[in-house]
Amino acid sequence: MMNNLVSNFAALAIWVAQILFFAGLLPQIILNYKLKSTKGLSEFLLFGYLNGTITYLYYIFCCNLPFAYKAIMPMVFLAVIIMIFQRFYYSEIFFDKEYKILFFYILNILVYIFLFKFFIQYQLFGIILGWITALIWGIYQLPQVIKIFKDKTIIGFSFLLAFLVGFGNLIEFIASINLRLPLPTALNAFRGFLIFLIFCLQFWIYRNPSSH
Repeated sequence: MMNNLVSNFAALAIWVAQILFFAGLLPQIILNYKLKSTKGLSEFLLFGYLNGTITYLYYIFCCNLPFAYKAIMPMVFLAVIIMIFQRFYYSEIFFDKEYKILFFYILNILVYIFLFKFFIQYQLFGIILGWITALIWGIYQLPQVIKIFKDKTIIGFSFLLAFLVGFGNLIEFIASINLRLPLPTALNAFRGFLIFLIFCLQFWIYRNPSSH
């Protein structure tokens, strides 16, 4: 009975974690809208979010992860697409470089669509994509950490995004251990929580731009 209680609690925790991952993106979308800019975000953060979310979606369905992942992650993907849309919509002037970046985003998505049937058909590729996702998630936030360090400011980057996603990663890590989910899931969640601690340190150090 105790094991069933723990399993049920872990399953509920997975739902909470996934909802936090989605909810964490909303304050950033709202902040982008208020500032009419995404200059506070690293280009690599957005690009990593896009690729990490898509590979994670394939991984979720190929490895048949709990329904919470299947229900919430498509919503996370939609939120990421909105942030990418904001990135270009709020660009005041489109240079050749901007068009090249936009083309690269579109090409990136088309490649994943082309490989959809191939990935879904073979579960082995789901496991491989799980590790690829863990690799992408492992590095995609580092450029944001570096950007904040170089700019000496956290303006344009939502603390709620960092907090909700980081807290969600902690919950997911604990739940994934109890539910014995694939190793990439647990490692990715633990990594996310560590990055969150780094963001907390940066928000504390650079909370007052005038002092830097």
